[in-house]
Amino acid sequence: MGTGEEVVDRGSGGPARTELRNRVLSLPTERIPLGAVRSERRFQLRSHLREDRLEELAASIQLNGVLCPPLLVRAGDGYEVVAGARRVEGARRAGLETIEARVFDRIEKAEGILLALSENLFRDGLSRFETALACHRLSRELNWPYARISEATGLRGKTVQRLIAIIERAGGVLKDALDRGLLAYSQALPLLRLAPEKQDGIVRAAIANRWGRRRIAAEVRRSLREERKARGEALAALVGELPPFVRAWKATGNDGFLLSLPFRSREELLERLNVLTATIRKKPTVRGASADRRRGVPTGGRK
Repeated sequence: MGTGEEVVDRGSGGPARTELRNRVLSLPTERIPLGAVRSERRFQLRSHLREDRLEELAASIQLNGVLCPPLLVRAGDGYEVVAGARRVEGARRAGLETIEARVFDRIEKAEGILLALSENLFRDGLSRFETALACHRLSRELNWPYARISEATGLRGKTVQRLIAIIERAGGVLKDALDRGLLAYSQALPLLRLAPEKQDGIVRAAIANRWGRRRIAAEVRRSLREERKARGEALAALVGELPPFVRAWKATGNDGFLLSLPFRSREELLERLNVLTATIRKKPTVRGASADRRRGVPTGGRK
C-alpha cells in the first residue's frame, strides 16, 4: 500500500533493534497456559483482529501448531502479550490449552512497542495505520524525535514524519477508512491539507467512487480554492464595514489585508482601537485553513 517512498528499510534497523532482536533470541521458549495470558493491550499495535484472518490462523495452527513463539512478559501471576496477539488468539480458537512462548521477566514500554512494531513490520497483516499509531506513541508518549524512531524501526525519516502527521491531522472518518483498509496511506496524504471536518466528504466520495490519489488531490485543491474564495469574500465584507479612519489594502503575496490606523495621541489611539474592536466583534469570525495545512504535510518538525 502506498509508494516506494514509504517502504521499510529492512536492514538491521540500527543498534537498538539489533540489541532487542538478540535479546529475544537469547530467551528460551516456555510452555505457557493460555488461560494465564491476559488480554491487556499495553503493547499491542493492532486496532482490531480480523475475524477471517483469525479463523484461517486457527485452522493452520490445528494442522501445524504455532510455528513462531509469541513474545510475552510476566505480569503478576499471569502474562501479557508483547508481540503475537493473533497467534495467541488463534491458538485459543484452535482449542489449545498451552502455547510455546518466549517470556520476558520485565520489559520497558519503549522496548515493548519497538518489539511489537519491529516484528509486525516483517509479518503480513499490520496496516500502515497501525504502524502510524506505533510511531505516534513513540513520539508523544516517550518523546522520541523522528530520527530516533527512524533508526530504531528501520522506517525512513520522511515516512515516520508523515505517519505521525496522519495520526495528528486526520479526522475520524479518514482514520476509520485507513484502519479498515478502504483508503491507502498514499491516498490520505493530500487530505491532510484540509481541516478534519473538510476531509469527510472527500473521503466518502473517494471510497464510493474508487478515486485514486490524483483525483483525491484534485478535489483537495478545489476545496482549498473554494475556502480561499469564501475567506476572501468574508474579509472584503469585513473591510467594507471598518470605521472611516481605518485605511485597508490587499497584502502582496497572500489573501490578507493590511491596515493603517492614524492617531495623534495615546487617548485617540485607545479610542479608535476600542471602536475598531467593537466593529470586528459584531462580525462572524473569519476562519480558514492554517498556514501549515495550506502547505500540506510539514517538512520540518522534531528532528
